[in-house]
Amino acid sequence: MKKLKLADFSEIKAVVTDVDGIWTNGSIWLDSTGNSFRSFYIHDGYGVKNILKAGFKVALISGSKAEDIKARAEKLGVSEIHIGVEDKLPVFKSLLKKWDLSEDQVLYIGDDQPDVEILDRVGIAVTVPNCHISLKEKGYYSTELNGGEGALRELCDLLVNEKEG
Repeated sequence: MKKLKLADFSEIKAVVTDVDGIWTNGSIWLDSTGNSFRSFYIHDGYGVKNILKAGFKVALISGSKAEDIKARAEKLGVSEIHIGVEDKLPVFKSLLKKWDLSEDQVLYIGDDQPDVEILDRVGIAVTVPNCHISLKEKGYYSTELNGGEGALRELCDLLVNEKEG
């Protein structure tokens, strides 16, 4: 995995993210009735607000159908929320068309096998140190911080700093 560098971000117009393992640390808590709960890192949320304010398009694509993901993203102002998605590539392609962007203008951050098909296509492919081992050998960029522990904020700060020049 390669370390992220500020100069690599100049062509990026949009950020598309996975959720579990990126917005969260990948843990899911279950109560005795089977309801699930996630923990979202508060600093990541501020980062998402900042990249939206800076003019970046933001979308999330998650295999999970959990409504807490939607609630968190909506609270931060993200309008492109795609949950319960088993095959992420068609959703990604529809976002490119809607936004009139090329794959090279997108940064994608993911942490497991369902993300690879998109990671292999985008301008900047990013993962986290606590990603699945199969992604560590692919040569993607990596944040220094783990998913769910500030990785998303780290990425957002780099994007905003690049845009502000």
